[in-house]
Amino acid sequence: MSEPMPIRVAVSAAALTLALLAGAGLLLGLAHLMRNERSVGVRRILGRILAAALLSLVPLALLSIAGLTAAALADLAGTPAIAFPFVSVAGIAGLRVAWTSRRGGEMGGCNRMIGLWIGTYVTAWGSAAWWAAGGAGTLGADVSSLRWLQPPLAASPLALLAWRLAGRKRTAGLLLGFLLFLSAWLALWFFTVESGRAAALLPNSDWLRFPIAALGAALLLALLRLAKALQGRGPSRSRALRELPGQAMQCTAITLPMGFAWAAARTLVLAL
Repeated sequence: MSEPMPIRVAVSAAALTLALLAGAGLLLGLAHLMRNERSVGVRRILGRILAAALLSLVPLALLSIAGLTAAALADLAGTPAIAFPFVSVAGIAGLRVAWTSRRGGEMGGCNRMIGLWIGTYVTAWGSAAWWAAGGAGTLGADVSSLRWLQPPLAASPLALLAWRLAGRKRTAGLLLGFLLFLSAWLALWFFTVESGRAAALLPNSDWLRFPIAALGAALLLALLRLAKALQGRGPSRSRALRELPGQAMQCTAITLPMGFAWAAARTLVLAL
């Protein structure tokens, strides 16, 4: 009897993450050995790799809990396989950000390691979820249908707007990062609306169902903020509750254009 999809995804993602981290550590160790072949022994390099692998078990366990929860939600919602490669690509982009980051001061090294763990796990999780959802069997149909163009098309105007608001920090890498992360978010949410269990609950018109789904995302974010506000006490709790309506409006202003952008992107792809 095969294991449920969420468990298969969590186990596969954890195993793949360990393999990727171990492989990266081995390559770095060999490179270090080649540069310092007289001063550093092979046993010392292998010991460092083993120690790093053991230290990775704690954050990996925490990430696996989040990965199991995300896989269960994706399985419950019926998220199609085409959405998950965008998660892996966003994870790879996160790896680059973590690797090249020069911020953090005294905690910079720890922050970089945490970023590398998270980026590696997200990359592995997206790949494992794609495989568990039957992505290998639908790959040909997904590619030929051009549906994979929808996330970057819908994300492009939103990423450009976020990039413009970045001020002096605007770089080509920042624009690409906005595009990749927004594409992953839009793919997970709106591909589920298209093909998941939510499709039967929403209108057939793209210009209605996707904005409605975007409002659903805003409602979910508002409920999360409400739960956080209720955890406070005294004046901080009262202040958080007073700020909640404004924050809900901000969430709506952010998510609603995503629904219209996805409807436009889908209309364009169907016309190709």
